Amino acid sequence: MSVIPERFRELKLLVTEPVEYLVVRDFRWTTWARLTQAATSLAGQTRFNGYIPYTVAQHSVLVSYMVAPHLALAGLLHDVGEMIIGDLVAPIRHLAGKELIALEDWLLEQVAEGEDFPCAHWAAVKSADRELCRQETVAYFGELGWSLTRDQPVQGPTMPVWPAWPRDAAREAFIRRYTELRGRL
Repeated sequence: MSVIPERFRELKLLVTEPVEYLVVRDFRWTTWARLTQAATSLAGQTRFNGYIPYTVAQHSVLVSYMVAPHLALAGLLHDVGEMIIGDLVAPIRHLAGKELIALEDWLLEQVAEGEDFPCAHWAAVKSADRELCRQETVAYFGELGWSLTRDQPVQGPTMPVWPAWPRDAAREAFIRRYTELRGRL
């Protein structure tokens, strides 16, 4: 079990739906409000620091369709920690260090506990997440973009550039996919 880094425990974030100050140490994935907050936040964050037009919410929905059915919920929720830390590009994430990674791990544990699935699901989803990231990179930046970021040639098929969903559509798709997988409304 991860421990939230001390310096993040008292961090307060203003969130909506409902409007509240969320103190990171109090984050629990137990309410419909957290889902709608996550959907709103992730639909408002574009991938690759805004260099490609679609959102983290759209990415998460796509990942949920790339994994085995029993992992689909974890695929959808794998980036929920980004409602707190944002969608940091990999080089920044690695430079930020162990504390940021520990915070993200702790947030994902809260989600897994609230959804009652094993934390091992996150690792199982990671390969689909990485594959979609590879496809996104090649689709928007070309093969050179991938080889520059990963220092390796592109392997495997790539997909064409697909249209970005508008923010509200991405938010609604995220919530709709969640209700499809959990049967909650």
